[in-house]
Amino acid sequence: MKVEDELKKELKDCNKADILVALFETYAEKHLIQPTFVLDYPVEVSPLTKKKPDDPAFTERFEAYVFGREIANAYSELNDPIDQKERFLQQLRERELGDDEAYMMDDDFINALEIGMPPTGD
Repeated sequence: MKVEDELKKELKDCNKADILVALFETYAEKHLIQPTFVLDYPVEVSPLTKKKPDDPAFTERFEAYVFGREIANAYSELNDPIDQKERFLQQLRERELGDDEAYMMDDDFINALEIGMPPTGD
């Protein structure tokens, strides 16, 4: 089987954000030698993170790198129960397609958000 065919098969159920992250991790990450902050991750790969107010396709998240290694991952916690439930449902769909790392539904967390969880960070 040709490399292109293997790649097409592997990427069949991936979304654009998954592909961007895979390319970043495979080709760019190792070249981040100087202290570097990578900002604005796609919503699809940050299911617990608050969306950027000026561009809802991205999130309020950053990762720090030194010598080609990730040393920090931080974000503003999503505290909108409706948005969070929709994202958990999307994660369940991704799990059904074979993504073992996709989150399960967390009804207790949704309930906490509905009661009024204040803004937090991780």
